[in-house]
Amino acid sequence: MRKTIELHTGKREELIDITAQVAEVVRGSGVHHGLVNVYAQGATAAIMIQENWDASVPTDVVNFLRKLIPPGIWLHDAQDNNGDAHIKAGLVGPSETIPVIDGSLKGWLEVTEELRRTEAARVVPGHGSVTEDWPGALDPQGRYLRTLLDEIRATLAAGGRMEEAVETVGRAERGKWLLFDDYHARNVVTAFAELEWE
Repeated sequence: MRKTIELHTGKREELIDITAQVAEVVRGSGVHHGLVNVYAQGATAAIMIQENWDASVPTDVVNFLRKLIPPGIWLHDAQDNNGDAHIKAGLVGPSETIPVIDGSLKGWLEVTEELRRTEAARVVPGHGSVTEDWPGALDPQGRYLRTLLDEIRATLAAGGRMEEAVETVGRAERGKWLLFDDYHARNVVTAFAELEWE
């Protein structure tokens, strides 16, 4: 399946969050486990996976690229004054491939186990320090996900409701995750909805 997402920019240089549009395409595809490739057509656009909950991150990225590759000094500028845009797009890259696991707790556990079997000399996580402990670096994530799985199943077996699960499941993990309060309840709700139909 192929789908085109059209964007209109308001600035010469900006990061535009297309997560919602990509998620809509994935939902419409019917694919629950697989890969989605996002590709930017054109020589002055690029695709980057980046955190977006804090507006300083996209601003920092744009400012960094602007400082690294300033406009107005490139040979191509004589053509259409965008030599820097071509270089920035080339460095960032035209595509990203993202695993699709449809918010599935069991899907995340499967992906975690697949990653565990991958040989890696060094691991650079999205958050935290570089580690050479592979696959041990996956242990905290695996523990959290298995805790959700086991405790939600126990809640369901006891006839518990989703509201109860949100208040009780995985509470021992609270001090171990920086963004626990921001995302944990959502994780429980999503996993509960998946597991209640097992």
